[in-house]
Amino acid sequence: MLYDGEHYCFSKEYHLRIVDRVGGGDSFGGGLIYALLAGKDSQAAIEFAVAASALKHSIEGDFNRITVAEVESWRWRRLRPGTALIPVMGSADGMGLLTK
Repeated sequence: MLYDGEHYCFSKEYHLRIVDRVGGGDSFGGGLIYALLAGKDSQAAIEFAVAASALKHSIEGDFNRITVAEVESWRWRRLRPGTALIPVMGSADGMGLLTK
């Protein structure tokens, strides 16, 4: 949730298998700062930050190796409730993620 002084903005909910929680908060903060500095509106900024954080949870270690393009592409994906995202190198969807 992001409050910009006028509006409360909520992101969509992601259901995924967590590989590592370390760095998720930092990825959220970094994603939010990036999105706001890039000129995104409040809704787009919170969506970007949450997607960056969710994707980070699919990577071991404390460094988020997901690119801006991957976050932008992935945050618009429509997933069935309960869908697990599993990182896979060279997967067919081009995102390094396999839906299960």
